[in-house]
Formats: sequence, C-alpha cells, structure tokens
Amino acid sequence: MAAELVLERPVVEYLITDYGERLNEALASNQVSIWELDTTLPFGLIVTEGNGMASASSSTTTG
Repeated sequence: MAAELVLERPVVEYLITDYGERLNEALASNQVSIWELDTTLPFGLIVTEGNGMASASSSTTTG
C-alpha cells in the first residue's frame, strides 16, 4: 500500500519529534510521501486503529 499525505507544518513537526525513526523508515520505503503546507487546510481527517479495526472521521471548515 502506498500513501501520499498532505499535512500542515505543525503536524509534520509532531511526527518528526514523536515518531522520527518510524517516519524515516516509512519515507525510505518509497511507499509514503509527505507534502508539507504552510497554510491551514480547510478540512481534517482522523484515522485510528484499534482491536483489529480501522475507523476514519473527517470534517470540513466553512467560512
């Protein structure tokens, strides 16, 4: 499975700080790419995994 992630700068900084080694492994696999933005995205997505099941939730911001 491959993934392209579009993330805000604070999220990328969090991933580097808290998951740096795993993040580097994922990037080195050439199956994950990250695009970092300086602006706030008008939407969000949360994906979690637990007890062998994955779930997702999304939201949009209207102005």
